[in-house]
Amino acid sequence: MVQAVVLDTARDAPVLASAAMQSAFNISNAIGAALGGLVLAAGFGYAAPPAVGAVLALLGVGLAVIARHRAPSPQRVRALPRRDPDFAPFRPLRTPSTGCEEVPRGAKSGPC
Repeated sequence: MVQAVVLDTARDAPVLASAAMQSAFNISNAIGAALGGLVLAAGFGYAAPPAVGAVLALLGVGLAVIARHRAPSPQRVRALPRRDPDFAPFRPLRTPSTGCEEVPRGAKSGPC
């Protein structure tokens, strides 16, 4: 559910959104393992890490529900403008034509 919403929202950068989601997953996995280790080190016993995991899972579900309700509906989302291919940063640099174009190696050059 969350992945679909994120990818739908990031229409112009799905690869970046996928990388960010994978990073968030890895970070949350590390945080969960660290918290599980902390409750074990504090002496709460072997039943405490699953309880911490359940609390973290409920927190994640709550955040997903809140994020889903705060996300704009497809009807309210304006279409994002597409990149203009004539906009300078996206256009390959061209030099003014002098009539003397680059000739492939080994070919006879023209009048230039």
